Amino acid sequence: MTTPNKTEIYSRALELYFQHEYRNGNHATINPEYSELLESGFISEAQTNLMMNPESLFGLGKIIKSKEEPKNVHVPLDKTIPLDTTEAMESGTFSSGTSGSGKTYLNFHIADQLMKEGVIVYVIDPSQKWQRLSSIPNVITITYPMKIVWQNGTTKQSTIFDVSFLTSPEKLEFTNAICKTILDSRKKSNYRPQTFIIFEEGQLYFPEGSMKGKNNDPAKEVVTNGRNYHIRYGVITQFPSLIDKTLIKMCKQRYFGWTNERNDVKYIAEIIGVDWAYKLRKLETGEFMYSYPTRTHDVSKIKTPMYVAKSTPKGT
Repeated sequence: MTTPNKTEIYSRALELYFQHEYRNGNHATINPEYSELLESGFISEAQTNLMMNPESLFGLGKIIKSKEEPKNVHVPLDKTIPLDTTEAMESGTFSSGTSGSGKTYLNFHIADQLMKEGVIVYVIDPSQKWQRLSSIPNVITITYPMKIVWQNGTTKQSTIFDVSFLTSPEKLEFTNAICKTILDSRKKSNYRPQTFIIFEEGQLYFPEGSMKGKNNDPAKEVVTNGRNYHIRYGVITQFPSLIDKTLIKMCKQRYFGWTNERNDVKYIAEIIGVDWAYKLRKLETGEFMYSYPTRTHDVSKIKTPMYVAKSTPKGT
């Protein structure tokens, strides 16, 4: 067994810390110092996690008895990105994976394909990666206090909303405000173009249990009722176990990238099965387990090709 070094322990402790904060409704944005993590017990927990064997780490030891990788799952590698655009505009998409797994690049491809089909794509972008690298032509940087005025209540152009300057509560406030603006404009007008909203950091907007709550935030209404107004969505997250499972199941096309976080793996195992979830730790950057349960073969392994930004027709 390899003993983890201090950098690995600190990285794992940060992951545990942010998961703890999200679960308790505290949307932390600043990394705590090593000494703070040590005092609060996260360093010790991280070291314990990293010293565990794979079965214990995933929490699947009681299910997977053998130390051998399960042999009853065939994993063909599809080097194209499967995307049923019609289904995406019916039920949405879901993507997960830890930092560096390639999930944002995957969604660049998804956005390009949707725009090619004439769909308007809006992105709530906390990282500025979308405006630097994607093909979406229009960028609006959001600052606080927030105010956006669109002609006729909406824009006809695919748009990135750069929320990187906002705190987590402000991101939540803005996202609900923009969803309300879009929904209200659709309810008051017959102008209802096909529109796809991509939510980065989806755990902020759709935490576990939110789909069953009585609070009908505009972002939640987009998910549950937006199809009536030609609005669908893509949710992206590092932490799938923090996302409401009902939402994940509503999305018929799901992409699960690399993770070794045991709560996430256990959570995903309940959706795609233990054997498939076990394989997540073996994925390379850009590889995903693609789940489309309405097809004969529910799960397949795919590879995202290198992304090259494409020019987008004006007005899309």
